[in-house]
Amino acid sequence: MRATLYQLISGSAFNGTSVYFLKQDTLREFIPANAGHALYFANAAFDLAVIEKAAGVGPYGLIESGNVLDLLLLGKLAQIGEQGSAEGSFSLESLVRRYLNVDLPKDLKDDQGDDIRLSFGKFLLPDGSVNYPAMPSCYLGYAALDSIATYLLSKPLMAKARWISCQSGVDPRLLLSHLIQLKAAYALSIVSRNGLTLDPRAKLEAKEMIEGEIGKSLAALHGFGWSPGKGSATALQNILLQIESEHGIWLPRTDSGKLSSQGKVLQEYPEIPFFAQYMKYQNNRKLREFLNFDKEIVHARFNPIVSTGRTSSHDPNVQNFPRSSKIRSIITARPGYVLLDVDYSQIELCTLAQITFRRFGESKMMELLNADVDLHSYFAASLTRRAMSEIDKDGEDRRKAKACNFGFPGGLGVQSFIQYAKSTYEVTLSPEEAEALRNQWLDTFPEIRAYLEHDEMGLLINSGLLHRHLERFGGGVSAESLAWSFRGIVSGSTCTRTTGRTYTSQEVDWAFAVLRAAEFPNKSAFRLQIAGKRGSRDLWQNFMKVANRVTLPSGRVRANATYCQSKNNPFQGLAADGAKEALYELMRAGFRVVNFIHDEFLIEVPVRSDLRRVEALVKNILVTAMKRHCPDVQIKVDAKWMTHWSKKGDLLLNRQGELRKLDGSRLDVCPTIFA
Repeated sequence: MRATLYQLISGSAFNGTSVYFLKQDTLREFIPANAGHALYFANAAFDLAVIEKAAGVGPYGLIESGNVLDLLLLGKLAQIGEQGSAEGSFSLESLVRRYLNVDLPKDLKDDQGDDIRLSFGKFLLPDGSVNYPAMPSCYLGYAALDSIATYLLSKPLMAKARWISCQSGVDPRLLLSHLIQLKAAYALSIVSRNGLTLDPRAKLEAKEMIEGEIGKSLAALHGFGWSPGKGSATALQNILLQIESEHGIWLPRTDSGKLSSQGKVLQEYPEIPFFAQYMKYQNNRKLREFLNFDKEIVHARFNPIVSTGRTSSHDPNVQNFPRSSKIRSIITARPGYVLLDVDYSQIELCTLAQITFRRFGESKMMELLNADVDLHSYFAASLTRRAMSEIDKDGEDRRKAKACNFGFPGGLGVQSFIQYAKSTYEVTLSPEEAEALRNQWLDTFPEIRAYLEHDEMGLLINSGLLHRHLERFGGGVSAESLAWSFRGIVSGSTCTRTTGRTYTSQEVDWAFAVLRAAEFPNKSAFRLQIAGKRGSRDLWQNFMKVANRVTLPSGRVRANATYCQSKNNPFQGLAADGAKEALYELMRAGFRVVNFIHDEFLIEVPVRSDLRRVEALVKNILVTAMKRHCPDVQIKVDAKWMTHWSKKGDLLLNRQGELRKLDGSRLDVCPTIFA
């Protein structure tokens, strides 16, 4: 991401009948004059920032009007809602090809052989004006084509989003949560431009630590049978195939048919030890490259929406810094500023409590949170039959409770939970201990037992996948009976489980006709089975991902969810929606956010500010934004002041609003990384 914005050379707009060529001066009149109309952009966050710079038109009013549509964002939301994944290319060219079946010419050259797309800048004069008379018609035609394609793409894309919404039972006016994602995209573009300031001396110390962490990861990966170098690609594919089989998951395939090992795929399964170590190794390699940068400010790039509803970052990944203080301390404030780190407290437990309260009308977890009870200490006290005041905040009992509180809501089974507790919290458990923990945890929070129930037949019936085929059997067969027959046939059975009746040829033909008409993950791998009308458990599990949809109050939909995804995504996604709106509101209020890590915000604040007022205002923005999505549960925010980024902070704010170092000494008025 560039630290500065591109200067506008020219723009174009299409209203369905005419193309308008926009110069620097006409843009200042055009945008306000058309602010009441729908404005379609391929990349709204970028375009709105350029428009603000060129024409002085603030983006916040346009965004909040609901008239701005970002087609790349909507295309990604539609794919997640229909396929369950954000994999693939999301550009104007790819979406036009997908929805309009048209290839946009992107390699056009002018008379001098220059690439038109990249050569508008040659008409920019030294004084900042543009030599429009010298601009050939081929440039105007290129700009016109983009605006026409954007306009035409908006129609089928919005229709697709509304269709997915209606099929999934969410409000189609929300366009799959488009407005929330648009706000996030714009706010994150500012975070990127703000950049992170690095302390050069801390970088040198961090590089030594990273080399050590890479060595540990390589040793662990060697134990799984993988090492970098010759033969590593084949070994990785074999390990991924084995994991697919052992854990009952399906990993996306690349165009060449190989299993994807991309971080955004593997991060969906943090409980699998090989994935956790492999991602740690790859992230530390990238972090090592990051530490080799010779720049004092880095500008990471952010992706506002991934399949889970969260955000991601890259070049470098500033959302996945190790929690080690030595690593995080390379991030510091600019001279004259301090860092304010604010994050939501137990937010995914809050959103889980909100969801269970909405579904069942009661929630023990919600009662405790609203009574200001720390859930980790509460469950640890329950396990040990001690008072909460006796629980060590950093002790094994509380870490065991944290593993339960964060592991079981996502639907982890016993074996997966054992691996998760060991890799994340350094807690070693036997299968018997893990099972006992799970039962005691569910007894403590009985609403979660109902939340974790998985009604496959209900999902299948409510999905509508079988409705169009009911007429084959007249009115004498119930949807429930038909669903059970379909499951038996597709799973490979030849007769019903209850009566032993053999399925008729008509029923078998119908079941496989449903399969042929449906789109589901890895369908091509079952092509011969479907053609030969041979069912299997694997075929059934892959098909059911279509029916297993996750929906959120914001309107977002995720299709093809696994069991764990269907349990984890509702509360994780609800927290993500609230945090994104909080980020946007912070930007709107003028705060300089320099990093965003899911539910954590890193803000640069002038050291001479009224710091107590700043902290109170920031906390209020975060709480207010999250309460829109989680209205029945108490939301708490923690704040820490620091000169260098750390987990606990290295400064204290006293009652007089003065920052003190932890030893009680005064902070220099203008801290600097060179002091």
